[in-house]
Amino acid sequence: MGFESVGGREVPLIDRIHRLMHLWREGDVRKVDDYLDEYALRQNELFGRLIQSLIELSEQAGEERSLLESLSNHLGSKKAKGDTTRLLRLDDVT
Repeated sequence: MGFESVGGREVPLIDRIHRLMHLWREGDVRKVDDYLDEYALRQNELFGRLIQSLIELSEQAGEERSLLESLSNHLGSKKAKGDTTRLLRLDDVT
C-alpha cells in the first residue's frame, strides 16, 4: 500500500494517502516528510485536493478525518525540500 507497484506502474494517490496516514499514526514525522518528498507530493496539486475531498467526505469527529486534517495541516506548514526558490544575496544586487 503506497509502495511502488510491480512493473513500474504509477501508484494511485489514494494508496499514497493511506500510506501517509499509517506513517502519521506511527508518529514519525521524518518518515512522513521523506515519503512526501520522495514522491514530490507536496508539489502535486491534485494530491492536496484529494486530501481535502476526503476530509469533507469523512465523518465529522472520526479518527480518519483527524488524521487527514493533520496531514493537510502538515502539508501546508512545510515547504518541499526540493524548493528552488533562493534568497537574494547582497552580492546579487551589486
